[in-house]
Amino acid sequence: MAKRKTGEEPDVVSRSDLDGILADFETGLVSRIATNIAKDSQQELHRALTAYDARVSKRFEANEAALAAIRADQTKLEQQQREFAAQLERVSTALEVVEKFNETHDMVHDVTFYRATDPTIIRVNTKEAVPLAELEKAVRAFLKDHVDDQLYCVEQVYDTVPTRFFVVKFTGANRRAASLRVSKALGACRKKGGGWEQLAVTAPSGTVIPYYMSEDKSPKQIAQEIRGKKLLRIIEKELPERKFVLHRREGVIFHNSNPILRVVVESRDDSRVEFEEAHFTELSLDRDSIRDAFNTAIATMGSRNKALVSSKWCL
Repeated sequence: MAKRKTGEEPDVVSRSDLDGILADFETGLVSRIATNIAKDSQQELHRALTAYDARVSKRFEANEAALAAIRADQTKLEQQQREFAAQLERVSTALEVVEKFNETHDMVHDVTFYRATDPTIIRVNTKEAVPLAELEKAVRAFLKDHVDDQLYCVEQVYDTVPTRFFVVKFTGANRRAASLRVSKALGACRKKGGGWEQLAVTAPSGTVIPYYMSEDKSPKQIAQEIRGKKLLRIIEKELPERKFVLHRREGVIFHNSNPILRVVVESRDDSRVEFEEAHFTELSLDRDSIRDAFNTAIATMGSRNKALVSSKWCL
């Protein structure tokens, strides 16, 4: 910048020029401020959009997880429905088989063997033979708090003395009243907390012998249960790794909820095995060997088998 000479007057800026300079400065300042504000706003908007996208993404992920869980539950439910339908079909098949098995067979005319059960009596069996007097004393001691002593009597089934088989006969104004006393007496055999009372009789020798009380069964029913157990043991011996279940009342043996065979009791001495073809063949067992083993098992029971199904005591 050139130095001003002595005595020279300084340059003078006019008012209009100064206003113009200030106006330009103000315009530039406002422009820069607006630019900075715009940049800050864009950055803030970008951060807000980024945060919103993150939240939306998390929600979508949560919804996808929930939807996947719902789909898994739906798949599980559909599988359970299929299994339930299959189980119903097996049960239906089993019922059809049992119904078929229960069709009338040619039977030897034996009224007492095929008699109906008597709801007014209780059967009593002991582990070892005991005198009637000792067994009666034990039974009355157990039932004294449950049944009126004057409304039942204890008798032995066979003439053999001592014996293992007894019957408790209940009385009352009618058979229904007597049967209610039977239910009450049998109910006393079950403990309140579950399980069964351990019943025992003391023999004259001082030995404590367990005895068992149960509802009445016809000689045919007893024979069917005994022979059904024999057949069950034969099958279990052939396939020890498999699980079999015996429905004692019907004499039907099940495997995986499917009936495979059944004992048909035709008379005191005669019985046979029936096979359910649809499921028995899956076990790859020989029918003839099963029949032979069963017939041998029944034959070796001899007089014991005949005594257990005797009807003398239930006339």
